[in-house]
Amino acid sequence: MRSLSRAAKDCAVDVLQAQIEKYDLDSDTASLHDLSLDGNEIIDYAECFTRNENGDIVFAFGKHKGFKVIDKSDYINWMLSADFTFDTKEKAKRILNGDLI
Repeated sequence: MRSLSRAAKDCAVDVLQAQIEKYDLDSDTASLHDLSLDGNEIIDYAECFTRNENGDIVFAFGKHKGFKVIDKSDYINWMLSADFTFDTKEKAKRILNGDLI
């Protein structure tokens, strides 16, 4: 993976600072982090899983969107053999093993 040039990094910082000023946002990292989540807990980086209002891990995509992951073990097993990111597959394994609830 190619690293960002200094100019690209400076540009990203400038854009972020302009948005903080324009929208009168708190600029501390905790506030920006919470804002970026938009109320959703990130389970995996590809955002295939999220939590529902009851705190259950649910699918965030596809025909099972909104369904509890734990109730769809066949689908999880399919995901493990399909083209998903390493992180998503690791989280899927942890869910199947009961290590991530």
